[in-house]
Amino acid sequence: MVHSLKKQTVQAPHALQFPTHSLPLNTLIQNLENCDVKDSDAYEHVCLNHMPALLADPKLLPPDFTKHDPHAPYTKYTLYADKMGRFSIQVLLWKAGGITPIHSHKCWCGFGIYQGEMTEKIYAIKGVATPKSNSRWAENQVTPIAEKIYTAGDYTFYKSDTNADTPPHITDIHAMHNVSHETAISLHFYGINAPMGEDSVRHFFSSE
Repeated sequence: MVHSLKKQTVQAPHALQFPTHSLPLNTLIQNLENCDVKDSDAYEHVCLNHMPALLADPKLLPPDFTKHDPHAPYTKYTLYADKMGRFSIQVLLWKAGGITPIHSHKCWCGFGIYQGEMTEKIYAIKGVATPKSNSRWAENQVTPIAEKIYTAGDYTFYKSDTNADTPPHITDIHAMHNVSHETAISLHFYGINAPMGEDSVRHFFSSE
């Protein structure tokens, strides 16, 4: 089954300005800004070290960042964007049953669960992803190989190879799904410039 990305209709608030109202978020931002832009290990270290405090902060999300688009499987907000375009912090609000297409990433990324429960299904591909003409959908089909369940407070980090000609790592191809009957909220970190319209997705896939 192929799941399409639906256009969001909720008016997104502007990204927060530094310093924000959240002390854990301010600390994270300062440490991310000190990372070498080419050092994904440094970004991983900072994100993983600060994730527990962020996910436990009851004041992390302003009210404007908790409004759902009723027509979309999830609603995405940019919580903070680095002025130099090195990273973005985004919030995803998942309605019950909300799911992403199967996809890979072109940058480092990490996520944690702020509220509720999310299921991540991981896929494998044979060879190099070959995009269809004028599309980010890949010709290749993928096979599910693992499934992980994340609850509030859980988090992880992935390093993606930025070379488009390199086959994605196995853990770079996944889909996220809110299988519960409740709203879920996740926090995501990407090595992209979200306010300029940059997307972290490299390819979309269909399953065998």
